[in-house]
Amino acid sequence: MMALLSRGDMTGQALRIWREQHKLTQMALAGLLGLGLRTVVRWEGGGTIPDAWKLALGNGYLDWKLKAQKKRQTA
Repeated sequence: MMALLSRGDMTGQALRIWREQHKLTQMALAGLLGLGLRTVVRWEGGGTIPDAWKLALGNGYLDWKLKAQKKRQTA
């Protein structure tokens, strides 16, 4: 999956696939990213993802953020 996200062409479909593989709801992903649910729904539905977010999401930010959250929950 990382190859799909690391190409730099983050799409709503790639974001949805990543979210589903990590067993997250759209609400959980929104919370993880500090965004509103409507934003995640819009992105996954084909709405434009801002370039800054594409860069962050395509360079491992999601994996890092999820790992950090899980680490805090077990501490």
